[in-house]
Amino acid sequence: ALTVTLCRHIGQRALMRIKNNRRGHIHVCGVAPIGLEFTRRLLEELVERLPVDREAARAALDEEEETARKVMLRGFDFAKVMFNSGRAAVIGEASRVIGLTNLLCNELGMRTLMVAFTNKPDPTELKLLDEVLARRSNQTRVLIDQSGEVVRQHLAEVKPNIVFGRSTDRIAELDNTAFMTWQFPSTDRLVVYDRPYLGFRGLTAIVDDIINGFSRIWY
Repeated sequence: ALTVTLCRHIGQRALMRIKNNRRGHIHVCGVAPIGLEFTRRLLEELVERLPVDREAARAALDEEEETARKVMLRGFDFAKVMFNSGRAAVIGEASRVIGLTNLLCNELGMRTLMVAFTNKPDPTELKLLDEVLARRSNQTRVLIDQSGEVVRQHLAEVKPNIVFGRSTDRIAELDNTAFMTWQFPSTDRLVVYDRPYLGFRGLTAIVDDIINGFSRIWY
């Protein structure tokens, strides 16, 4: 058996119990599979560990990635100015923030003004964030495990026009900002069907949210 966890900071005791009871293997995902690059990386790692036809599996991954890429490009063509003018702030758990920041910055072409980790990232995660930001020489303000008050203060200073954060991160100073609630606590967002941000399918949801978020404040 192979058990996969998407966050190394949560459920370690439970994972060890599963490993001991099932006598299987555990795969800890280094960064959440958000966007094309990190989704592909995780799935290829799993293909290597599973008893499957690797050539057929990679062909299936190619097809899924191509479908997701077409959706992303369709959205980009429709709203190119939105992505090019995007100045983002991303707030949340480290592995998910790194994945989303890479998507926004290096796959959709936005600028990331601020990254705020709501937990304490380990050295590997900090190094990975540096690599993600360095690709475009992005001068990004990085906060680590700060209070909500400090996060809101920095949001008011950097003035992003799109925020991925928590319900508690909304502030009056950013009344003309697209705001996506994607991390706990979430008191202003209701999803009644499966609409993840993870994986190739999640890319569609993120692009859709960005376009609709900007449309609400621009038009």
